[in-house]
Amino acid sequence: MPRKRMLHPRFFKSKPLAELSLAAERTFEAFWCYGDDRGRLEDDPAEIWAEAWMTRRRDASIDDVAGHLDALVDGGQLCRYEIGGGRFLHVIAWDEHQKISHPTPSKLPPCPDHHPLEWSIWWKDDDTATDRWRRAEKAARQEKRDSGETPENLARNSGATPPQCSSVQLSSDQANLARDSGENGNVRQFIRKSTGKAVGE
Repeated sequence: MPRKRMLHPRFFKSKPLAELSLAAERTFEAFWCYGDDRGRLEDDPAEIWAEAWMTRRRDASIDDVAGHLDALVDGGQLCRYEIGGGRFLHVIAWDEHQKISHPTPSKLPPCPDHHPLEWSIWWKDDDTATDRWRRAEKAARQEKRDSGETPENLARNSGATPPQCSSVQLSSDQANLARDSGENGNVRQFIRKSTGKAVGE
């Protein structure tokens, strides 16, 4: 559902955004309102077009919006990832710009590249809202193992590994979970801000 969001004045002075078309910038603006409280949406150009462009449909088509999303991924504003056969997008700088007092838990899987701690928790969770993607992802990884392949632990966007998110603050329980959980024990290390030590040290 749409939500009221804060849009910082620096948004309009952003040099990376200035390299995009005004239409792509409008699509990105809509993403802030229609993304969930973790800045995620399903990667569905038709759905995003319906939210952002329905009243101005003569100015942009669904194919245009698909191009906007590609440009935003290439420009580093959005990250595209696949989990359990589902395709998703999230705003990379979401935590930097949105401080939500009482966030609604996301109904979409987290990005393993930018939110590996959330991923490690989600991987062992049993919530029904995202269970179909978790079951599909686990089945796909098991199939790869059975065929002798090594399943990737991290989702990838279109050919590039996004920069790792560095704004995660861990509690002691989360630190233990991040150390002990994950597929085959492969979980990225995090630097605890208060001590400067990596989780597990």
